[in-house]
Amino acid sequence: MVRAILEGRKTQTRRIVKCPSWALAGEWDIRPTGDGVNWLSCANKEGSEVFAPCPYGKPGDRLWVRETWRPHSVKMSCTVQYRADGCHITIENTPGAANRWIDVRRPEEQWPKMESPKWRSSIHMPRWASRISLEVTNVRVERLQEISEEDVKSEGTDWERYAPGPDWPIQNAYAILWDSINAKKHPWDSNPLVWVLEFKKLNGETA
Repeated sequence: MVRAILEGRKTQTRRIVKCPSWALAGEWDIRPTGDGVNWLSCANKEGSEVFAPCPYGKPGDRLWVRETWRPHSVKMSCTVQYRADGCHITIENTPGAANRWIDVRRPEEQWPKMESPKWRSSIHMPRWASRISLEVTNVRVERLQEISEEDVKSEGTDWERYAPGPDWPIQNAYAILWDSINAKKHPWDSNPLVWVLEFKKLNGETA
């Protein structure tokens, strides 16, 4: 998915809708707002209908992307390397940046052992090491299976990899991808409500 973002193929993501803590259990659904965009409608404890905001952001918000990475060195330069494409980016030439880079190196990766740095999980990526910033351009809520062919492509899905023939619905490819990640709790067949975030990649800007 990181490669898809870098190549401009992924401009959408879907996240499971979770009922807000202040809403009545089961009393939530999709409602169109005045601007025609679908939002999550919930009943609060007083029974009033309230439109719940998306917890992942709103149009105009900036996000940063975590990915598998490691501190590395190339030709005596301190860099951060990214596993998705092998790219190295040299850190800033400042004492602060150098100290942050040293702090994430493990004991065996420092003098005198100097073993090759191990890959770090994306969940352990600090903000300063991120190279990808996004801007949210649109948010809506819908049923998972309502995804269109164009949206499947905007999710960066490698749908041709799964298609057995030219007449095969490309939504099936997204279903396979979805279940590979979410089958235990929210399988495709359960058709859950999802937040749909559309975004654009920012070039040379920070979140």
